[in-house]
Amino acid sequence: MNPLVRSQNLCFPLSSLPDDVVLYLAQYLSPREIGIMARLNRHFRKIFNSPHLWRYINLKIRLHDRKIASEAIEILKVRGIRNLEFENMVHSYLKPYETKTVQPLLCPHLEKLTFKVTTQFTLEALYNAASQGKLNLRRLAFGTVDIKLQSRIKRTFEEVLKSLPSIKEVSFGRVDVNDLAGSNPLADDVQRALCCSGKLTSISLVCQESVEMSWLKAVVSSNPHLRKLCLSLISLTDYGEAGELHDVEQGVLSSLETFELHVRDTYHNSRRLTNHILDWAFPSNKVPYENLTSLDVTCPHNPIMFTQLLKFPALKRLNLTGSFVPKEQSLWDFPNFQTLEWLELNSCRGISGDQLHFLSQKVGKTLCYLGLAQIPMITNNNLRELAIMFPVLRTLDLSACLRITDALLVEWYIKHNKNEWPKLRKLILKGCEEISVDVVNSVRLKTRNQLLVDL
Repeated sequence: MNPLVRSQNLCFPLSSLPDDVVLYLAQYLSPREIGIMARLNRHFRKIFNSPHLWRYINLKIRLHDRKIASEAIEILKVRGIRNLEFENMVHSYLKPYETKTVQPLLCPHLEKLTFKVTTQFTLEALYNAASQGKLNLRRLAFGTVDIKLQSRIKRTFEEVLKSLPSIKEVSFGRVDVNDLAGSNPLADDVQRALCCSGKLTSISLVCQESVEMSWLKAVVSSNPHLRKLCLSLISLTDYGEAGELHDVEQGVLSSLETFELHVRDTYHNSRRLTNHILDWAFPSNKVPYENLTSLDVTCPHNPIMFTQLLKFPALKRLNLTGSFVPKEQSLWDFPNFQTLEWLELNSCRGISGDQLHFLSQKVGKTLCYLGLAQIPMITNNNLRELAIMFPVLRTLDLSACLRITDALLVEWYIKHNKNEWPKLRKLILKGCEEISVDVVNSVRLKTRNQLLVDL
């Protein structure tokens, strides 16, 4: 068997390994084998071709009930690791030692620091390192917040972010900022922390409970240079009835380039809340919003809001996973985006295979990535003319599309000449039960392994 094909059939998921492990394994590979891995995966290619490998990989430290060797700490500092992630910090027996364990790893080289779980001891370590000039972060991810602020607590999120003057991007994995009863000092602390510098360019919040509109408005209004805003919430309070939205000041979100919204409420509330947030963030009287190039609205069972999409003519990336097309509409109502390169419609209901022709007429000339996973109505016939419908498409996701069979691959690559093939570089067919390994291997050989097929 061709070694390139054999390398793609490995059962072990190499692409899921941490960057530092991949780099370590590469020391035992020949230049030819490294070249093969680089051709199979764009991320591998970036790692292997970088002249400063150790600086740009994402290094994960899994803390156990023992100290990290001092030699390892020195090696990390000398190599200048810039991205560091801490894991396994949730066990209670680690907390008394967490400050002493984490702090030696915090050095001026670090640009991005990620914690799976943030405790009071994490804040203490961050504040101590920053106040001593040993930390100059630009990006900080707190992960799940396991803190209950009380009067005896020494450090707060506000103190930590104030001690990091270069901080630009902040994210919270899971945090409770609900303060309707006025008894949650954590909500007030997180708000003051996000408002203190006024220079943040990216904010990401995964809220455990309801969020007050006034709380969110204060955070957004305090950061006029915001380029990316990611919100995941269950519900929003005090935002008023229709027509009584709390508008932000004019121009506050004019610099926004990426907006992500995930509402985890019931069907009717989710639909209403999504509309309210989009109208609040992007009022109709200020359209078009030409700076926004990436929009992610993944609210389960939410209808595709074609009218809202018209506000963003310069979109390059759009994710509508989990939405559905209303009965009175179709993809013919999809906007004519001139620059859209990435579109995800995974698990969208109400999309028939015939509607893909409408989509190709709207955005087919520019689309490079198309996600159609878990759409049961798509058949081989709907994609038979893929090369004509989407002439520059490089990645197609058909995961769990149960009507896709071997016949489609044969039609694309076996029956036609090379100049008639789709321009695909990656085809995702996970969960497609009618796709066989033998046909996939034949396609790989026919394309000289230029097509990566993910089963």
